[in-house]
Amino acid sequence: MKEQEHTNQPSFSEIETKENLLKQLNFVWFPGGKVMMGARFPVPCNFEGYRHNETPRRELEVGPLWLAKFCITNAQYEELDKKHCRPPTSTRDKDPVTNVTYYDALKFAEFLS
Repeated sequence: MKEQEHTNQPSFSEIETKENLLKQLNFVWFPGGKVMMGARFPVPCNFEGYRHNETPRRELEVGPLWLAKFCITNAQYEELDKKHCRPPTSTRDKDPVTNVTYYDALKFAEFLS
């Protein structure tokens, strides 16, 4: 059974605009610009030895976008997907959402767009 957490936060359906929704979810606006991506040297990794795919360090131009300041929680995700099944390792409303597929995440992002 889900742990019920009571807040004074409005539900997604009560929020009038996408911008207000994104702000409610603690997204922050990034106006775009040049960013540095990657590492100068391969990053050590327990599974791969070294992550060579994160090199070389390079400058990229990124367009404007909204970025999540924090992980999406179970409660936030379940506003969209009422059938989401929480695993035993993530049972509380404020836990980061888990047990979602790549396509589930795309659907959530599309909903926010």
